[in-house]
Amino acid sequence: MTPTNTYYDLINDPGLTSGIQREAIADRGENDTDLWPQYGQLWIDVQARPGLYYDQVIGTPVRVDVNERVERTDTWAEWSEESIRASIKDVAYAQIRQATNLQISEDSTREWLASQDLGRYKVLTEALAQTDYAGLDAFDGDLFSYEITEQDYAKNLLQQETKNLAWDSELREAGNGGIFSDAERTDVQARVTANARVSRGLETGVRTPASGAPREWVTMDGEDVENASFFEVTFFWNQDQFIPRAVLDSIPAGVLPEQVFCMVYDKDNVYRSWMPFAQRADGKWETPSDVSYIGIAKPESSNWRVAISYQGTNAESEITSRVVLVPPNSAWSRVRWGGRNGVSEVQGRRRGRRIQ
Repeated sequence: MTPTNTYYDLINDPGLTSGIQREAIADRGENDTDLWPQYGQLWIDVQARPGLYYDQVIGTPVRVDVNERVERTDTWAEWSEESIRASIKDVAYAQIRQATNLQISEDSTREWLASQDLGRYKVLTEALAQTDYAGLDAFDGDLFSYEITEQDYAKNLLQQETKNLAWDSELREAGNGGIFSDAERTDVQARVTANARVSRGLETGVRTPASGAPREWVTMDGEDVENASFFEVTFFWNQDQFIPRAVLDSIPAGVLPEQVFCMVYDKDNVYRSWMPFAQRADGKWETPSDVSYIGIAKPESSNWRVAISYQGTNAESEITSRVVLVPPNSAWSRVRWGGRNGVSEVQGRRRGRRIQ
């Protein structure tokens, strides 16, 4: 038994219906010598919860005159098997990332993350159905401990790239150019065909984009996503020199900062050079803009094409599309790191869980 700070008024409340805190007794003007026999201290038989899925059942207080106190024994009631399974599902379902239509319109990544989470939920519920009653206490209800099936993953990527192809076609038909180069479009079409077969169980081996615009516009499972922002700035060397600046909000753990580069082209896609990133005092990463990069700069404000590359300073290493920077406006792109069958050997993250 464990003593508590609760007392019962044994004279005025013989049915022990209302406990009184020790401080409240003092407020009534009672002193320590007046506590007995009018008040009986509550002692509780406290037992550890025998398992995760138990509710505490509060016992009935009983006056024990021999000890001049009130005692209560609490017990534990186990949930029904049906309730346990329902709770595991509810907790897992609540972990699915949600987004409003407005948020999805601003960033389609949210839609595809939710779809992938639903795929994980499907795997979890199937595993739960195969777990017997004795194993429910130890069942892992963390949604992000489960990996979407290959068929569902292929379907997820298929839906994304089909939408992207349609978008690319609409832009081309309107005479605005597509989001993909001709070679990239051919690769997307090949992946759509392959992943359609995987999604139907006719093949194995999900295909994912490795670089460039296709990689930027496809959300892969377990990836880290950062935004890159681009601006035009100046430095002085004989006269004002204009040069792009790239800023990354952060670089994920596992990515080598010294292997991240900003690729710079002129408006006609003629390559000028690359710039490394350095971390600022506020934790963000940006490219330097000084006389060391005079080979990139121009003596007048200009339109640029810029992209992020990783582990290389050639076109094949670019992991984003080449966005057009039209000063004084800024530009941006999504930088996707790792992920299942990702762009590099960088590992993706699922709320602290590392995956290959």
